Amino acid sequence: MTHHFPDRFNKHPQARLSSGEPLNFQERYPCPICRYGQLEGLFMVDAFSCTFCRHIFTIEPARQLLRLEDHAQPLRWRWQGGRWAFERSVGAESLRLLVVLGVVFVLTPTLLVWLAYHTFPPLPSQRGAFIPPLWTALVFMSHSAILGWLCLEHYQFPFYVTARLYLRRFLAQIP
Repeated sequence: MTHHFPDRFNKHPQARLSSGEPLNFQERYPCPICRYGQLEGLFMVDAFSCTFCRHIFTIEPARQLLRLEDHAQPLRWRWQGGRWAFERSVGAESLRLLVVLGVVFVLTPTLLVWLAYHTFPPLPSQRGAFIPPLWTALVFMSHSAILGWLCLEHYQFPFYVTARLYLRRFLAQIP
């Protein structure tokens, strides 16, 4: 049994289609990326656009998938009647390979700096003896931050997209 809440509790009152109904360009749907805006059909084009994040989406009619078009990664979602379900585009083997490459990207430079520090340690009485351990920590943190940023860009988490849009709007107001 499904419950329909009043419109004041529903952020997207038009998004009440069941999962069996085909996606329609005359309907409004919640945006699967920012989860703040609504997807509206574009005039004279078989595509949707978000009212908040302004991403462009198309529909794969055979499988009823929503596909992000203005991004390098092939992100897809399936409509579940009230929400979007993310369709994985990377297989389990590819995902394992990406995790291994990410770990290698973070640990290899860190281990190289650490190895140089332990092979040729500075004398404790020298000025700047604190720099090699600090440098090792900075290499680890910077490579971890780069890997984290790449994951955020690939998966387009809603909090990240919303924060990026607010930052862009804030910077546009600064003369």
